[in-house]
Amino acid sequence: MYGIHGRETYDRRKRTKQAIYRRQGRPLVEWDVAGPLPVLTHPGQLQPRPST
Repeated sequence: MYGIHGRETYDRRKRTKQAIYRRQGRPLVEWDVAGPLPVLTHPGQLQPRPST
């Protein structure tokens, strides 16, 4: 979750953490509080079937 804008030290730490996750191939859910929540379904998770 990102809530601080325009602070260079914060932005630098955020970029460092993003790079670590990318290098490790780990998923990272990012959300800027100024925007809507992202879809939080796990990529390998099956969607439930509609009931009949």
